[in-house]
Amino acid sequence: MRHSRHPELSFNITTSEANPPSIAHTDTGSGEPVVMIHCSSATKSEWQSLCETLNADFRSIAIDQWGCGQREPWTGHGEFNLTSEAAPIIELIRNIGTPVHLVGHSYGGGVALRIACAQPDLIRSLTLIEPSCFHLLKGGDPDDQTLLQEVIAVAEAVGE
Repeated sequence: MRHSRHPELSFNITTSEANPPSIAHTDTGSGEPVVMIHCSSATKSEWQSLCETLNADFRSIAIDQWGCGQREPWTGHGEFNLTSEAAPIIELIRNIGTPVHLVGHSYGGGVALRIACAQPDLIRSLTLIEPSCFHLLKGGDPDDQTLLQEVIAVAEAVGE
């Protein structure tokens, strides 16, 4: 387990390298690998134009998250959270065999942050675009607490 100034961000994700991940993804170009994780309700095609731009200099890998695009839906077994979303992506990155540039958008940014915190040795750089990382508000100042309560209220209303 990795320790940091923010203990709530330090954890261990266990994956099985004997079973390669079953993640629908594109893999184009050559060079240093860039792994891209899309936002909610999108697919790996969110990254198509970026991949086309990067392909001359980088290996572009855009994944589909659970139930999106060509990826199977979540099995319903166990908890569905950032850790369960991150685990097969970590396996995919391990199978690449070299640290990657990791890019995440919105919910994908939250997943990317979870991956980077769990396995920093697999990450060359981290780019988060509008990340959904509300848990970072928990230890914040009074303004952060107000924002966190607003997010919780919205989540509860959606849950009802």
